[in-house]
Amino acid sequence: MGRRDDDIGALRRHSDSLLSERDFGQISVDINRRLTVLLPTEAKYWFRLSLCLKANDQPAEARDAAEEGGRLDPQYLERLELKRRSDALSEEGNFSAEALQVNRSLTELDPSRAVHWTRLGSCLESADKLEEARDAFRRATEAKSASPVAASKLEQIDKQLDVRREIAAVFDRGGEEALRKLIN
Repeated sequence: MGRRDDDIGALRRHSDSLLSERDFGQISVDINRRLTVLLPTEAKYWFRLSLCLKANDQPAEARDAAEEGGRLDPQYLERLELKRRSDALSEEGNFSAEALQVNRSLTELDPSRAVHWTRLGSCLESADKLEEARDAFRRATEAKSASPVAASKLEQIDKQLDVRREIAAVFDRGGEEALRKLIN
């Protein structure tokens, strides 16, 4: 990696850190402005710059930065809102129909993220849609940032599906009495 890549990496880490701390001061403005110069096609930094500029009472510049971010990636804000909702539902342990829809939408808008596929898989598993859950966990293991949680869940789902197939086969062969023998 060259010096430029090192600098960009450091600026990204600083931008992430300041954002997580909700620090939108002048340093955040400077860092995100620099990132928009170095990475002019990454909408995320334009939106971050907009947020920082707005917090620093620079509404015209904030609007311009937001417009550029929107031009570069019209779906960015939609993904961001869905991600926030997914995070909140996940923290609550909520795998409801709403969580299923939110995470399905995220996988459609951003299919490269393992976390979206893992959460979708968990929602599908909770809804007892094991075949679909298996597919979602498989996709999570194939994503660029593969999920070890998804790999473990995929293994569990495969075992559950095997047991269901075995029970169905026993039931098909001998009916209810054969099933009782299998259980006992």
